[in-house]
Amino acid sequence: MFSRVIRARQVAPLGRKTFVPAVRRTVTTDAASAHAEAIPAEEDKPFTVKLSDESFETYELDPPPYTLETTKKELKQMYHDMVSIRRMEMAADRLYKEKKIRGFCHLSTGQEAVAAGIEHAITKEDKLITAYRCHGFALLRGGTVKSIIGELLGRREGIAYGKGGSMHMFTKGFYGGNGIVGAQVPVGAGLAFAQKYNEEKTTTITLYGDGASNQGQVFEAFNMAKLWNLPCIFGCESC
Repeated sequence: MFSRVIRARQVAPLGRKTFVPAVRRTVTTDAASAHAEAIPAEEDKPFTVKLSDESFETYELDPPPYTLETTKKELKQMYHDMVSIRRMEMAADRLYKEKKIRGFCHLSTGQEAVAAGIEHAITKEDKLITAYRCHGFALLRGGTVKSIIGELLGRREGIAYGKGGSMHMFTKGFYGGNGIVGAQVPVGAGLAFAQKYNEEKTTTITLYGDGASNQGQVFEAFNMAKLWNLPCIFGCESC
C-alpha cells in the first residue's frame, strides 16, 4: 500500500490576520497493493497474484491483465536483480562524485524494475536495445558488475574494453545504449527485420524515453515495423 499526501487548508474567519496552519490529511489508495492466493511452500510451484484495477493508468487504451502467475523463486530472483542494479549504480554514483569516472555517467537508479521485468519476460535469444541509461540492462543481459564498473572507469576489463563508457555498453543479445536521442529506435527495427529475414522465432525489444517520443525517426521506425510486420516491441521508458 502507499499513501498520497493531500494538503487541506482551513479558511480563517474574516477579520483575522493569520491563517490556521496547514493540516495534513492522508489518503490511502489501492493502486500499489496486490492480493495473492495461498502462497505455496515450494519455491517452483506457481501461484496467482491479482493486481488492483488502479495499478495502471491508460488513456483510450486497454489495460494489461490484472492477474499474473509467478513463483517464489522468480520473485526472489527479480528482487535480487533489482537490488544488484541499485547497489551497482550507488557505487557508480560514488565513483563519479570522487571524479574517478570521467565524462558522462547516466545512472538508471529508480528504473531497476523496468529492466528486471523485461528481462524475465523474454529469453536470452531475444534482442534488446535502449537509450543511454543502459547499465541495468547490460547487467541483466549477461554483463557483470566488474565489467560495467570497469567500463565506466575506462579500464580494459570493461564490457566494451573501456572505449564505450556509460552510454555504449554491449553484450550478446544487448545492442547497447545510444548517445543520440532516439537513434536506437530505427536500429531496433533493423534488428527485427534481420530476425524476420532469417526466420528466427525471436523478438526485439526497442526502448526509448520521453525525449525521443517526438523524433522523426521514431515514427518512421513504427511505420516500417507495421508495414513489414516486424517482430519488434517498442516501449517508452520514462525517466
